[in-house]
Amino acid sequence: EYLGLLPFEVNVFGRKRNLIVALGDTLYKPKVLEKVHVRGREMDLSGSEHFKILAYAAENLYRSFDRSELGLFMKNHLRMGDVFVDVGANLGGYSMLAMDLGFETYAYEPVPELAAVLIRNQHVYGHVRGIALSDVPGTADFFISDENVGGSSLVASKAGWEASGYSRKIEVEVSTLDAQWEAGSIPQQVNLLKIDVEGNEFQVVSGMRQMADSGAVRNIWCEVRGESSDRNPGTYRTVTAFLKERGYTVWKSVGGQLSPFDPEHDDAPQFFDLLYRHES
Repeated sequence: EYLGLLPFEVNVFGRKRNLIVALGDTLYKPKVLEKVHVRGREMDLSGSEHFKILAYAAENLYRSFDRSELGLFMKNHLRMGDVFVDVGANLGGYSMLAMDLGFETYAYEPVPELAAVLIRNQHVYGHVRGIALSDVPGTADFFISDENVGGSSLVASKAGWEASGYSRKIEVEVSTLDAQWEAGSIPQQVNLLKIDVEGNEFQVVSGMRQMADSGAVRNIWCEVRGESSDRNPGTYRTVTAFLKERGYTVWKSVGGQLSPFDPEHDDAPQFFDLLYRHES
């Protein structure tokens, strides 16, 4: 992969990603997805257009995960053998990083075409389940953005379909973290739980009440919503209040350095990441 030698990063969506995929399709044709080597592992990425970027610029893509605030936390604060749970895995970037770091990894992704690829490549992504997580089990409508599949969500945007970027709706199976924990689908002790669910984060943490009360999860890295979000605005307040009641402190990360977050005075943009640590 020659692009990986070049010192640039690429995200899972955006103009740069689209340009690279268009160029790759012209040079190599889609059949290249059937057998791809990513970081020394052979993968079958067929079945989803979204994974094409791995075929053409995997190292550039994963460089962005390695250097992200979450990536720095994973490398600086966890150790081999720790348990990592990835809720909203998307293309599995953080699950792959966790596997590379020697973590025991569990990933949840409800978008069917993404989940199928992740499940087919569990030697790369860890234990994968193609379901959504929320506050109650059952089934629910799931809104998919084909342009930015990482922006798909259980939450309907108050701005409407066009403004939200949603392009279609499907029905998905829904569980809770507590149900998965009680069933033994994830271990009794979790070192790091990552939640990236596009506005459904309060429902996800509400569905892990038993885990939170028991201190079973040491660290929770959660993308939350500021007041300007069109999907459940203000979840940074509700998630923080819920977890602080259960013994968690709240932090922000800048350049890999942690500092306390004050929800009353610190900036809260449209969406941003917070770290919750159980003080036990």
